[in-house]
Amino acid sequence: MKVSSNEIRSRLDLLGFLDDCPDVGDRESLRDAMVLDSLRLGELVAKLEADFGIRVSTSELLPQNFDTIEAIVRFVAARSVVVPISAARA
Repeated sequence: MKVSSNEIRSRLDLLGFLDDCPDVGDRESLRDAMVLDSLRLGELVAKLEADFGIRVSTSELLPQNFDTIEAIVRFVAARSVVVPISAARA
């Protein structure tokens, strides 16, 4: 599934995480910009799981997967599965 940085940015915005840093770049560290901390990461993961139908294991909660918007896009895209309509009806 193709996921865009705008889709991830909108989730961060909906959660209120971009209120103090609306112009954070796609390659900028969300931790260094104080957008994500450990508590917010849990909220974001729950939102991504619900919105994109993915599951995130605790072993995947690594900086390389969630430190930037670009990394989150790659992570979600790699785990998102498009279910064919015929399989969804079965």
